[in-house]
Amino acid sequence: MDQTLHSDLRTYGIVGNGRVATHFAHYFGLLGIPFRQWSRASAAMMGVDPTPMLRETMQDCTHILLLIKDTEIEPFIRTNPCVQSKKLVHCSGSLVTELAVGYHPLFSFSHTLYDQATYESIPMICDAGGPSFKDAFPLLPNPSITIGPSLKPYYHALCVLSGNFTTLVWQKTFKEFESRLGIPHDCASLYLRSIVHNLIQSPTDALTGPLARKDTGTIRSNLAALEGDPYVRLYEAMLEIVEPGRMKEKES
Repeated sequence: MDQTLHSDLRTYGIVGNGRVATHFAHYFGLLGIPFRQWSRASAAMMGVDPTPMLRETMQDCTHILLLIKDTEIEPFIRTNPCVQSKKLVHCSGSLVTELAVGYHPLFSFSHTLYDQATYESIPMICDAGGPSFKDAFPLLPNPSITIGPSLKPYYHALCVLSGNFTTLVWQKTFKEFESRLGIPHDCASLYLRSIVHNLIQSPTDALTGPLARKDTGTIRSNLAALEGDPYVRLYEAMLEIVEPGRMKEKES
């Protein structure tokens, strides 16, 4: 996929057709940054051999974004000599490799595309010791922060804890509210927005409810209501974080 040439001479290649690849392609398109995109799926749809198509698509690219699964990045580089002479970039939050430089967007991408201002506001978490984000993407105004390789797995673990795991809890809440309790989606959404607002406004003092009040009776009632539900273990784990030793006292 070719875009209108920009004054900057570099052309980017995008490998992949998943959610992040789609967003990067849209972002580049909004800014008029030239790029070409390839994926195995697109080659299969066209009924062509993917390897020659990759070689032809990426021939004039100066930088290639490997927006595929983390576990596929290094094997992809090693098995495709045509990309090895390019400046290689990945967007994994956890992978550290000498074969490509990492720039991880600290953002949760949905299936909906965003406007230019939203893309430009996304912080990029960059591998220490490699080219800066501005070196790799001089036309992107995103803020960037550098972290050391040894800290990257911990950084990504926090991203998964705060993003993916809370999403699972909210998916359950939305489902149970509607199916078992008859509480509309809009009401649950308002509750979620109030929590996010409180957390952003006062991150160290946003905890409310029985955990904040140390309301033992209500906590005991909550645990009883969740008996037999896998999420009771999550409640107990969070309770142990708020009140260390509490679950051990309960067992004894």
